[in-house]
Amino acid sequence: MTQSPVPDIPTAEATSPTANVPDSSAIAERSTNRGDDDLPDLLQRPEAVILILVTFAVFVWQLYLSLIEERESANLSGSQLSRRLGVDRSTISRRKSRRDFSIWSQKLDPDGIAWSYQDGLFVPQVAELKPTESS
Repeated sequence: MTQSPVPDIPTAEATSPTANVPDSSAIAERSTNRGDDDLPDLLQRPEAVILILVTFAVFVWQLYLSLIEERESANLSGSQLSRRLGVDRSTISRRKSRRDFSIWSQKLDPDGIAWSYQDGLFVPQVAELKPTESS
């Protein structure tokens, strides 16, 4: 009589839920091996590239909005400019339509900023103007 082979019965060690879980030293070794090598792999993933692009776009948009806000807040009314230049409001009203207003205002401005009159407000000039001797 031949005996039939006995099937392998799994032991408690092999069926344990923690049997395939690596120990803490293996986890620590894997985490220390990660570094700059993972960056190229990360850039291969489309969702990572999209996240980077969206983050960059939001940053640029916020910068744009802050620059627009700063530029709009730099505009002054006639009375604000007269206080800044240390002259009477009527002097500003009289001189605002003259061709040399920007050069004149630049000479009086404490920071050397040239001003021009546009749409009812006085706007700082981006390009630096050079004063002439005739003014």
